[in-house]
This record gives sequence, C-alpha cells and structure tokens, in this order.
Amino acid sequence: MQKDIPKGGIGTLIALMLPYALVIAVVWTGLLVLWMSTGMDLGPQGPLWHSQQ
Repeated sequence: MQKDIPKGGIGTLIALMLPYALVIAVVWTGLLVLWMSTGMDLGPQGPLWHSQQ
C-alpha cells in the first residue's frame, strides 16, 4: 500500500478493507443460516443443536 499511497497508514488500510470484511461477514452469515434451515449437521456427528423428536 505504501507504494500506491505513500502517506497511507494503518487507518487508510482499515478504511479500504472494511467494506470487504463486512460483505464477507454478511455472506458467510447468510450461508450459515441457509445451511441451518436445511437441518443438515455442521460436521460428522456434530449437530449444531439437538432436535427433540
């Protein structure tokens, strides 16, 4: 970043990366909600919650 923006510091870097981080967080949260709504386990013998049948 110092090559492109010589006076840019850590604040500039955070300001540039924050939108990407927020979009990634929203997308992954959406994928988790979608996965949970299907009722599938998150891993081998590792359900997120125990359903009461």
